[in-house]
Amino acid sequence: MPTGYVYVLSNPAHPGLLKIGYTTDPVESRAGNLSASTGVLENFQIEYWCLTLAAHEVERLAHTALASVRVKKNREFFQIDLDTAIEEIEKHAVAPIPKYRRTPPRVDVDGTSVCRRCGHRHVRDPNTLFLCPKCGF
Repeated sequence: MPTGYVYVLSNPAHPGLLKIGYTTDPVESRAGNLSASTGVLENFQIEYWCLTLAAHEVERLAHTALASVRVKKNREFFQIDLDTAIEEIEKHAVAPIPKYRRTPPRVDVDGTSVCRRCGHRHVRDPNTLFLCPKCGF
């Protein structure tokens, strides 16, 4: 059971769609590789990731459970909200490592977020992997 990351990505060019996949490399690298394609209009944004055992199997189970909202059978894109996607992944995660799970803070209408650790309000910057500029969480 190799350890890996199960992730959820979004792309502003495809509102309402989420990509659910897995990788054994850092999720940032995977998102960067997907964004580098000449056919991709906007960069993919990391919405969630979870380090887990048997990442490929967790991904497969989540894909099977979400088959009714899958856009195309041979693609990893789903017409689903983020909370439902996360819930489905965590249902199947094998020994997830909580320290290595990341969900970005919710973004308010004005584009700002409030850090869950220190309460600092800041603009979400995907280039800093949605970390708080004040405390780094």
